[in-house]
Amino acid sequence: MRMIGTECYRVMTPCATLLAGNNERIAMRKLWMLALALPLAGCYTVNQAGLGNFITQTVQPGMPLEQALVRMRAEGFYCNTSTAGTVTICTRNQERLLRGSCVERVDLVRSATSTQTLGKIDVMETRCAKL
Repeated sequence: MRMIGTECYRVMTPCATLLAGNNERIAMRKLWMLALALPLAGCYTVNQAGLGNFITQTVQPGMPLEQALVRMRAEGFYCNTSTAGTVTICTRNQERLLRGSCVERVDLVRSATSTQTLGKIDVMETRCAKL
């Protein structure tokens, strides 16, 4: 039988076999689409509020600056360690599939009373490359 429209006609294979093969192809197609979509699910998206919350849980004003730098580096940030100036700039690149990368920036401001203490934290706007 052969399926044409909603009717089965006798050819060489039973109609049920053709339908089963068709269902397998549909299932395989869905499986491939899911496999292609999974890597995209892990893509980085900008969440400025989430970054701010994350940073305030990682480092706090009043802690030793060296401890803050160790914590930031442990989270994947690159921090310039220049002793000049009052601000230490920490940046982290986030790769985005097919859309370039984004740079997260956090400025660690030294305390006015002690250069070895973290005084203030400024979470800057995340910048993304435009492709």
